Amino acid sequence: MERMRRQPAVERSIKDLRDSDTIVRILGTAIEIREGDFTLDDGEGQITVITDPDVLSLFKEGQRVRVIGRIFKDPEPVLQGEVIQDMDRLDPDLYRKVRRLLE
Repeated sequence: MERMRRQPAVERSIKDLRDSDTIVRILGTAIEIREGDFTLDDGEGQITVITDPDVLSLFKEGQRVRVIGRIFKDPEPVLQGEVIQDMDRLDPDLYRKVRRLLE
């Protein structure tokens, strides 16, 4: 039986999202947390992230998070958060330097 291969998540900023992107990783700040969704702001743009309300209860507004998930158009891009990680301890300057080295 042939196994389906999962497409790897691509690291993106919100402003650099492409129509061809399906699974992405975006680092940003959780703002405007509501029941079932929140706004993710990466300093260059904002996107709505939808996820389970129980998951959202673990986070607070102003917290730095990384979201891994699928992009949908509704008609604007919406991110279905499959994994949401607490990144408050991340050094943002060091993270940007490493990202530039890897590009």
